[in-house]
Amino acid sequence: MGAPTRCNRRYSIPAVLLAVILLSCHRSLGAFGLEGAAGNGGEKHFIHISGDGKSFALDGKDFFVHGFNQPQMMTHAVENKKHILEVLGDAELHGFNLMRTWAFNDGFDQWQALQPLPGIFDEQVFRALDYVLMQSRKHKIRVLLSITNQWDDYGGANQYVKWANLSAEEAHGGQPFYSNLKCREMYKDFARALVNRRNIYTGIRYRDDEYIFGWDLINEPRVESGAGASQLQFWTWEMAAYLKRLDPNHLVTVGSEGFFAREDYPGAREEDKVSDLFAVDEVNPASWAAQTGQDFVANHRLEGIDFATVHLWPDTWNQSSEAFQERWINAHVEVAGSKLAKPLIVQEFGKKEAPDAQNSTERDRVYQMVNGLVEESVAGRGDLKGSLFWNWEMDLLVGAKEDPYTLRDTDDTWDLIQSHALKMHNLSKSQVYSCDDFELHPLY
Repeated sequence: MGAPTRCNRRYSIPAVLLAVILLSCHRSLGAFGLEGAAGNGGEKHFIHISGDGKSFALDGKDFFVHGFNQPQMMTHAVENKKHILEVLGDAELHGFNLMRTWAFNDGFDQWQALQPLPGIFDEQVFRALDYVLMQSRKHKIRVLLSITNQWDDYGGANQYVKWANLSAEEAHGGQPFYSNLKCREMYKDFARALVNRRNIYTGIRYRDDEYIFGWDLINEPRVESGAGASQLQFWTWEMAAYLKRLDPNHLVTVGSEGFFAREDYPGAREEDKVSDLFAVDEVNPASWAAQTGQDFVANHRLEGIDFATVHLWPDTWNQSSEAFQERWINAHVEVAGSKLAKPLIVQEFGKKEAPDAQNSTERDRVYQMVNGLVEESVAGRGDLKGSLFWNWEMDLLVGAKEDPYTLRDTDDTWDLIQSHALKMHNLSKSQVYSCDDFELHPLY
């Protein structure tokens, strides 16, 4: 890396250049060193929950999330480290402060499998994850790591069920991943291996790495059976408590879409009901959502869960109405504030772009709505603390051109990403720079 730059003049800065100036100031603070590494005597700077329980905090200041999902970082880092550098370099330049990615890839038939068999790890792939975390540290981007997936991509819950070699009777009813002891113990073993992993590049164990923002227990959990809600609630309680014992330094969340449950399922508690605020079927995307086993309030009210998440998928849910989309997010904001007293982020949102689209009008509307709600909440110290769009892929990564949700920096919608990043920088009290001899442009 080149020598650190210094700020020694007052500039009038166009908005489009702000990210470059901020990057320069980051570098002047030693952003490309490994300060805080174990053994260096550096002070740790973990993201934590504020004293009132309702905000993210870093060094006593509010931390607001603006970032992206990119699940493929580990698998591509095995062979394409140069491409990982370009992704993270561009992410830093654009002002992102959080990336969500997968810390798993299960099954011997998976390309670049991290865990081809239970408890057996491919060291080359683990080193690729080490590399992603090391470079994220250098580029000042924190990382939210998902431990497994409900869906079959990258193995996920069904791979654990296959490994458990359950009989037809044992596998009957609900999703055995959440109820079967063998599956639960294999999940715990993997979580323990992750938390205790020592990064070969930094020498820091994952549990001690302050650039890990936190853990997703599982991406988009589902238990679609009569006892599903109770099964998922117990599993969430068990795994969150286990992970917190292993790693008290990092935040933990469920990783769910945020579906609301009907209030008559076995084990439902009076204090978790939302009928005093709205009717569940008027807010959920469809009646099926209440049958997924998720209970947004109960799942996120658990002591081991630090913050709440909501996902927004207009195409998948067949909900193109802007009124629905805004109501969906606002309902979660209301519940996060009135019943959970925990911070909320839009952890995934995306809009499919038609292959022959001449412009990004429909997608722009979704991004404008989400960005606007986040900015309004942050400015007003509300309960919605940020968002992560799905997904940012460069053509350097295999499969980018095949994903209709992919967003590239050459797309029209990217202008909305840049303006949102600028506004979040201006609003955020966690962005502190020693090079303060320039004036931030007013919001526009």
